[in-house]
Amino acid sequence: MTIENRDKILEAAGRVYAECGFRGATTRRIAHEAGVNEVTLFRIFGSKAALISEALASGALADPRPALPEDPEDPERELSSWAVAHLEHLRDVRSLIVKTLGEIDERPELAECAKHGPMASYQLIRDYLGRLKDRGFVDADLDVEAVAPILLGTRFADAVGREFLPDLHKTPADEAAAMYTRHFLRGIGYHAAPVARRRAVTK
Repeated sequence: MTIENRDKILEAAGRVYAECGFRGATTRRIAHEAGVNEVTLFRIFGSKAALISEALASGALADPRPALPEDPEDPERELSSWAVAHLEHLRDVRSLIVKTLGEIDERPELAECAKHGPMASYQLIRDYLGRLKDRGFVDADLDVEAVAPILLGTRFADAVGREFLPDLHKTPADEAAAMYTRHFLRGIGYHAAPVARRRAVTK
């Protein structure tokens, strides 16, 4: 079994699970979607549960994580670009997110599989905010671990809730990510010029 075929199976498992949930995502249907023999699924993954778990952890819910610069220069532009990509991904996998949330009580192991992407995004944002703090772009007393989830939460709420709570999401979808970023930065005391640079100008 080639890596390409393995990836094809995982992608098919993610699609079928998003549409049908765990019970409805039969190995027969997944195999058909992937264009392989059903026996192949069990030979490679061992069980349907293992296949679904890997599909969630390694692909379907694994957030794409475009890089944020090690040396920030324009935080609003840099963070907005990241936010656009992040929100687009969440919207793409909305049905999968909703399906997973609806099944966690019955299958709590799904939470472990689904958390890797969000946690990696949290760590990425937390570390970037730490660099902004170190360079004087935000207030020195900012608690980056406390505020990072706020930024992520706005995107999650938009991706999951825009469809059925339109009154809470009146900003056009293609403008939302930049708007959330702009207000988030304002809320954490963002300075367009780092503190050290501002002090040098005023001397």
